[in-house]
Amino acid sequence: MEFERRNEGSTYVYTIDLSGLPKDQVKVSIYEGRTLRVRGGDFFSRFTTLPSNATLRVRAGDFFSRSTTLPSNADVSKRSSEWEDDKLVIKFPKINI
Repeated sequence: MEFERRNEGSTYVYTIDLSGLPKDQVKVSIYEGRTLRVRGGDFFSRFTTLPSNATLRVRAGDFFSRSTTLPSNADVSKRSSEWEDDKLVIKFPKINI
């Protein structure tokens, strides 16, 4: 599950295959200004009261996080994303520097 990057004229296109992962469990963000981060997964929590009256919380699930540094001329303020089959496609227009 890695990013594929393509140059399509005036646009950078990033694709990541997320087969089997529900779309509502995926979050796309720009981290520290120039890092594209895609995270997702499903968690569940279970609470158990121990004999000492302490509460134990157990969290489990499947989780992933992938990130890549964007080129300096990618316009992060104008990103767009869409799903094509089971692939998330994220596009950034290029800025003329």
